[in-house]
Amino acid sequence: MRISGRTYAVALLGLAATALIHTLVQLEVFGEWGTLALSDFGSVAVVTAAAGVVMWSALGFAPGTPERRTWLLVAAGVGAFALGDLVWSYIEVVQRQEVPYPGLPDVFYTLQVLILGPALFLGGMAYRDRVDVRGPLLLTIVATLSLVAMVFVGFLWPYIIADPEVELFEAVFNVFYVVTDIVLLLGAAIFTGLVTTSARLGTQAHAWWFVVAGAAVLTLTDTAFAWITAAGTYEAGALVDYGWLLAHVLMAIGASLARDGVDAAAAKRAVPAARP
Repeated sequence: MRISGRTYAVALLGLAATALIHTLVQLEVFGEWGTLALSDFGSVAVVTAAAGVVMWSALGFAPGTPERRTWLLVAAGVGAFALGDLVWSYIEVVQRQEVPYPGLPDVFYTLQVLILGPALFLGGMAYRDRVDVRGPLLLTIVATLSLVAMVFVGFLWPYIIADPEVELFEAVFNVFYVVTDIVLLLGAAIFTGLVTTSARLGTQAHAWWFVVAGAAVLTLTDTAFAWITAAGTYEAGALVDYGWLLAHVLMAIGASLARDGVDAAAAKRAVPAARP
């Protein structure tokens, strides 16, 4: 299947925008307030564009199909993060106040995980008639539980839960983000990636592995954010901010690639069969 120019454009523009925003923020070419505005609203713009790409790609699937519903839910999850970023930016840039953590933006960030996790799991279950999902499900459970155990022992307990300097609500949200990211988001993404690969779906499998990569980056970024907020060293425009941008760009690339598969199948059906 031919990868469309649109997919290449989504990848190049998304990655270039992320790199450009990060570079301009580090150089502080617009002054302190302008740099903060660029960092915050730049994130809103990139993630909103990613949500739009996923939504457009989802609408390429036939109405009522599991694939369409799954990608629409992915678009809703990415859009929820964009709303959280918009609220964060309004508080920090327009109102010029420190964003509370946990605070109102976390409502939307939490909503994203609660939408994306089930959406990705349903994406894998849609192919249960083509592949035995028990093997991928077992591997996913073992992998996610092992990862949760390692992160809990090596990070959450000594640096978050047992640290008396970390406030209760902050500790609860840090643990919640990290654990739910691993179990709901990363676990569901790995499951769907394994299922679609086993089902020999070709381009659709490749599309989901971009989503798996996005979920992994999102999980690592949330974990890093939990670490630096617990240490009290987080500042707007930090490198961790661009992990969230990269995660959603990867998901948009996956969605566009999935749309390529739909368009290629439609084009193949439209070509009349050759006469003998």
